[in-house]
Amino acid sequence: MVLRFFVSRICVVTFAAFLLWVFLPAAASATPPPAVFSCEHLRQYHPFALPTLTVLLLLAAVLGALHIQLSLRLASQKRLYRELLDSLSARVLIFHPVTAEILDANSAALESSGVAATADLNAESSWSASPYSLADARELVRRAVAEGSLCVEWKRHHVSGLPLWEEVTLKTITINGKLTVLATCQDITRRKASEDALRESEERYRAVIGVMNEGVTIQQADGTIVSCNPAIERILGLEPGQLLGSSMTRLNRPAIYPDGSDFPSEERPTQKALRTGLPQRNVVMGVVRQNQQVTWLLCNSEPLFFHDIPEPSMVVTTAIDITALHEAKRHLDQSQLWLQQFAEHTDTVFWVSSPDCVNYISPAYEKVWGYSCQSLYDAPASFLNALHPDDRAATQETIYTLSEQRLGFDLEYRIIRADGRVRWIHARTFPLHDDRGEFTGWVGVADDITEHKEHEIMLQDFSIRMVKEIEAELSQRMQLERRYQTLVEQSPDGVLLLNGQGQVISANPAAGAILGVDIRELIGVRPWKLFQTTQLLGAQEESVAPQSMLMQLKQQRKARFAWNITVPGGQTKNIEVIITDIGKKDSEHFLMLWRDNTEVRQLQQEKRMHEALLIQKSKEAEMGSMIDTIAHQWKQPLNNVAILAQQLQEIYRDNELTAAEMDFHVARILDQVDYMSETVSDFRRFYSASSELESFDLWQQTNAVLMLLKPRLDACHVKLRMQEPVTLMVRGYTSEYRQVILCIVNNAIDAFDEHQSDEKILTITFHSHRDAAEVCICDNAGGIAQELLPHKLFEPFTTTKGARGGTGIGLSLSRTIIGEKMSGQLMATNRDNGACFTIVLPVSP
Repeated sequence: MVLRFFVSRICVVTFAAFLLWVFLPAAASATPPPAVFSCEHLRQYHPFALPTLTVLLLLAAVLGALHIQLSLRLASQKRLYRELLDSLSARVLIFHPVTAEILDANSAALESSGVAATADLNAESSWSASPYSLADARELVRRAVAEGSLCVEWKRHHVSGLPLWEEVTLKTITINGKLTVLATCQDITRRKASEDALRESEERYRAVIGVMNEGVTIQQADGTIVSCNPAIERILGLEPGQLLGSSMTRLNRPAIYPDGSDFPSEERPTQKALRTGLPQRNVVMGVVRQNQQVTWLLCNSEPLFFHDIPEPSMVVTTAIDITALHEAKRHLDQSQLWLQQFAEHTDTVFWVSSPDCVNYISPAYEKVWGYSCQSLYDAPASFLNALHPDDRAATQETIYTLSEQRLGFDLEYRIIRADGRVRWIHARTFPLHDDRGEFTGWVGVADDITEHKEHEIMLQDFSIRMVKEIEAELSQRMQLERRYQTLVEQSPDGVLLLNGQGQVISANPAAGAILGVDIRELIGVRPWKLFQTTQLLGAQEESVAPQSMLMQLKQQRKARFAWNITVPGGQTKNIEVIITDIGKKDSEHFLMLWRDNTEVRQLQQEKRMHEALLIQKSKEAEMGSMIDTIAHQWKQPLNNVAILAQQLQEIYRDNELTAAEMDFHVARILDQVDYMSETVSDFRRFYSASSELESFDLWQQTNAVLMLLKPRLDACHVKLRMQEPVTLMVRGYTSEYRQVILCIVNNAIDAFDEHQSDEKILTITFHSHRDAAEVCICDNAGGIAQELLPHKLFEPFTTTKGARGGTGIGLSLSRTIIGEKMSGQLMATNRDNGACFTIVLPVSP
């Protein structure tokens, strides 16, 4: 087009120049030009005009031919351009860079948008199928001009109505020297569908991998973990995201084989798959977690090869947590071992057999049948040869019949052992089936029930006797039931039946008589509301509020109470009550028994007063014993005083008494008096009461008592063997403890008087425990009667002194002091031909 324009302009300019050249000289001359020019005129004015004109005409002809040729070529190029543009599958549009008007569009663009070839391309209605308006498209063109190029994706609808995704690329190009914007629209619907499918597949993959209990990791060739699911982090006890970008080697988690040996990192399935390029299947590995617990994994590693590279580029590893399975297998192996040990040591015969052989027979077969186990392995039916002749036919027929039907059996028969003894056998077999339900063999057990059979005969006789006895028992029970009814009606104790709300639903006459009311007044009443005070009896007696009585009763199901009530007439009675359920589980009824204990309480008070008097007498008896000891200790000092007085009298009669001699004898007499005074002070301190708990040394206080009793021990020729001093601080009452030691040692001395021994030895030892101290006092005086041990010896009024007339209060009082007041224990045993008393007291904190 440019060349055609240039040729036409040359022709015009050349012709104009020729005219000017021809006519301008004529117009300038004096002779006026003729009205009509002719060749003559031209030759007259321009002798070269005709040749020039001829050349110009030839030039015009050549240029015209060239113009025609160029026009044909231009039309051909336009046709080729259009064919090329329309042959493109992509939509192509050409925009003006300034006005953004559509200059051209190929047929694909027109057909896809449903625009006619003759339609106005810049009309808004022509592009209604596009997601962008024409104004939006022009804005994209301006952006492409400003940026040089632009690429966008959009979704629109095809003229057919189907959705269509396109990738639009806008680029500035020059056409015929003019700047334009070329827009190509590539159909990417399939690519988008593939991307969506891939994205959906990845989401499904992530969802499946995420919810799998099986751990999954993907590692690069250097061991770096590039992907993993939450399960593997949970299995290994890691925080979310802790594995990504790391490796098992960097985590420094030790691994072990099932036998407990170290699992080298290069032998682990992931590293081995990367090193060898071979899959690693069903590798069992224990991983030591951070808390030192071992998680057992079943691992499979699969190497991945990319781009024909011979070495693995990545490896996929799966890990299943089989810790529970591993523990179950370990327990199963242990159970199998125990079963084997049990089978080898039990008298029950076990066997497992298939249709044509014996797979296992326990060693008990040799004990029961008397034949070797190998004989049964060699001949599986040889055990039938030992059948008793009377049982053989029936037993063999039953076994063969049931075996053919592949059924188990439960039989009792007799055998004759190899040594000729007859034994009764109880044999049971059970068919075995595999996981498909197909028969595989039998498992059986056999027991020697000879003694059981003998007992059966005895039981048959016994059962006959029992039937007769039961009949007699039923008759007696019927009589007892009638008697029980009579007993309840005639019982002096109140008998009441309560419902679940604690209300009386029936009562015997004595129940009302004890309270001085008619029994009809008791029906529907909660009995504890009739009493002024309620005291729970048991290990710790305590008061109970009436409103909580029913709740406590339902919790304990049985309770004892002491109730006080003022009956008509003003008399106050003490009622002992026992409430219990009727013996059935989840029973909603209770049985209540009450008894008038007013007189019993009075007798108990009198008994306690009597016991107090006896205790006082016991103390007086001990005091008498101590006075004897004091008298024994005073005897020698008094003799010395008497001798010194006689000596002083003789010296005076002989007129030899001097002041020095007088001072000497007076000082000797005063020494003896001081000794006697100190003895009295010691005994006074011994009997001084302890009013408060205090810490004292066990050895020192025991030794203090023994020092007081030393004269009596010496008089009775008792050898004292006491442990060397040891510090054992306990907490208690010092005076009461000394009284207990005094009682035990005096009893030992009395026992020595009754039991004449060649050598009388009293041994005292001390022992320390974690929170208690212990003193043991043992003698060799013959010990304590067995029927008095271990507790009767400490009951009140129980004495071992026989004719010597002991009160039986000392040891009872001693146990009360040690047990109740000092929270300790006092025990008595016989040891080495003598008695041994052990006192245990809590150590002082």
